[in-house]
Amino acid sequence: MPALSQMITWTLLQAPGWNRDGEKGLLPLFNEVYNIFKRVEQEQSIQVSGGELPTLNTTANKFQYDLPTTIWRVSKIGFAMPNIIDYSIPYLDGYGQSVNRQAPDQHFYFAGRQYLRFPFVRNFDKDFGNPARLEFTVDPGTTTGLFVYIGYKEPTVQLISENIEPELTENCHQYLMQGVLKLVEALQNGNYVEAYMYINEELMPKVNAQLNLGEQGESGHVERREF
Repeated sequence: MPALSQMITWTLLQAPGWNRDGEKGLLPLFNEVYNIFKRVEQEQSIQVSGGELPTLNTTANKFQYDLPTTIWRVSKIGFAMPNIIDYSIPYLDGYGQSVNRQAPDQHFYFAGRQYLRFPFVRNFDKDFGNPARLEFTVDPGTTTGLFVYIGYKEPTVQLISENIEPELTENCHQYLMQGVLKLVEALQNGNYVEAYMYINEELMPKVNAQLNLGEQGESGHVERREF
């Protein structure tokens, strides 16, 4: 029996009233927790279009923007350096002109090109039922092709069938089941914040520790760096 099918069977014993898939199905919950465990910030998972970073078009007085469902996190948003010479947008007045005095962490690089980080924005990760999104803290104005962002794609393997094997070591399966049971509990009592904190802060470090043992042939450590 495939490992995922076995895990669902064991989890059902602790989740009365739930099903394997469909209405009140555990399979989507396994996929949700699995995606949390497998989401990493690495160069190979950056979303690109024609070799370039994707752009975000904005509309005046609109502050929140949903990102494509294939992206789970945006780590940076900014401008390609040649674009910031136009200071007609109010919030750029004086900001772009002081670029030579910006601290090093206010720049980032991708594919050999320098970008100026835009600080007036908040990033929200994708979670259960909600896409990743950006929330501007100033009016971005109406722009086309001005903003670019570094967005990380979801893992390639998705648990859409019990016959698909999770790309996790066997030692991590217990944490996958624990995470699913925590989501079941959240769906019953509405305590989603606590559930996601438990998955990210309690279970995720244990999964990373197992991956760092090299049991899959490579380290699970991911360094944050500029590409």
